[in-house]
Amino acid sequence: MTPVYVHVRPGEAMPDLGPEPYLLLLVAEHSVEQGWRNDLSDTLVATGCLYFCAWGVDCSIWHDCVDGAVLQKFDFEEEPDEESVWTTWHENEPLEGAMWFAHHCASHPHVALKRSYILHLAESADAERMLARYDAAIHAPLDEEGNAPWERDS
Repeated sequence: MTPVYVHVRPGEAMPDLGPEPYLLLLVAEHSVEQGWRNDLSDTLVATGCLYFCAWGVDCSIWHDCVDGAVLQKFDFEEEPDEESVWTTWHENEPLEGAMWFAHHCASHPHVALKRSYILHLAESADAERMLARYDAAIHAPLDEEGNAPWERDS
């Protein structure tokens, strides 16, 4: 499934992506204020994000914020299987690796995710370049050991 490209500038309002369950790959090119990150994480969880992959600046913090939003949504109780939110962060790996993972590996064990998004957190939109990188990443040839080009030793 080809993701829909969504661009958001740091501090701006998030467009509504719900209500159907979806996968979201965050490509964070800038750091943001913690309050805005928390608000955006709450919005993602509230609008149906059931699989969240984070890449880029502060990706592990983004991961933790989405996990926190899930805990708050369910009053720190266990969430129902069909509403559980799976999260990953892809620190110290190229964007293509996170894209490949989001396309080939990220799936929800209880809900079919029929939509996916690339949420590009950047000053300027660049849908054409981002979607071209995604297409190249998901179609990258693997070597005989199953390694993608960005994983191979030079």
